[in-house]
Amino acid sequence: MPYAQEMKSCAALALGVRLQTNAGISAEAVRTGEVMLCHDAERNPRVDLASCRRLGVRSILVSPLRHYRRTLGVFEVLSSSPCAFDERDVATMQLLSSMMVAAISRISSLHHAHLSRRAG
Repeated sequence: MPYAQEMKSCAALALGVRLQTNAGISAEAVRTGEVMLCHDAERNPRVDLASCRRLGVRSILVSPLRHYRRTLGVFEVLSSSPCAFDERDVATMQLLSSMMVAAISRISSLHHAHLSRRAG
């Protein structure tokens, strides 16, 4: 079962976890601004292998959620099967990530407008 989470590689399964930007495939996605695809955690030095094994994760697809140059978080999908994702999934991830950033931006704008109306 895939999970969409903000996380450090595979180290946690909870929303709101602070991302360590010095290591891991999620950190690399944040640094580069690109979607990262790991076909097999058993063969990829960028992942925390012990955590992936503990969680039963073999494939990882991770996208940074960026608004302009600010990283809001990451969107990560995990699978217990190796080679679970392909280039079509990467394209879908890019589209979904863009939609998530647009929604977050819209909600933030509405929230600020609401606060301005209440204050003034």
